[in-house]
Amino acid sequence: MREPTKPSKSPLAKGAKRAPALRVRKSKKAPRERLALPPEAQLVDANETRSEVLEFASAIDAYKRSERKPFPTWGEVLEVLKRLGYRRSA
Repeated sequence: MREPTKPSKSPLAKGAKRAPALRVRKSKKAPRERLALPPEAQLVDANETRSEVLEFASAIDAYKRSERKPFPTWGEVLEVLKRLGYRRSA
């Protein structure tokens, strides 16, 4: 036979009230600083850069549609870049 268990006197025993949970204020994050571009990169025409970005984005979009993949892997992105004529300079 088992001995009867004694009622628990812990603060979380049945019927005991819990202390209200403390709320922690989340502070606003500091704004991120943008990295400064090297001087030679700042001389690039903004329109030329924009057209290159649009060409790359449309090539990626076309690849995603043809392969029916919502998210290409980095290897697949590299494949698209090579199709656009990218070559690594050594």
